[in-house]
Amino acid sequence: MVAPFLHAPSPTRRDFKFSGNKLTSTKHVEPGVPDGTLTVPTTIERVVFLGLPAAKKGYKAVISDGVSGAKHTVALEAGPLSMAAAPDSTQALVLRKPDLPVSHDWTVEIVQV
Repeated sequence: MVAPFLHAPSPTRRDFKFSGNKLTSTKHVEPGVPDGTLTVPTTIERVVFLGLPAAKKGYKAVISDGVSGAKHTVALEAGPLSMAAAPDSTQALVLRKPDLPVSHDWTVEIVQV
């Protein structure tokens, strides 16, 4: 008899990378480990960006859906955190309620307004 959990979908594992003002979420691939197939309705509620250089008109986020390629733009808000120790940055910037799906690929590009 085989235990039922051996046939359950693997948990989702994601890789996050921030480079060139782009935050990406991609499926984690590890040689020899079965591909995770679990899809969950969970979304990311908030992303906080620290240490961005000051911008006269601020920043916006361009969110790309990794499934359909659709893009939309969202304003970044000043966060409650202070970056007093960072000379070129005075605040944290917050992307609120982006509804980024935990189980899918996506990209958030930070651009100056």
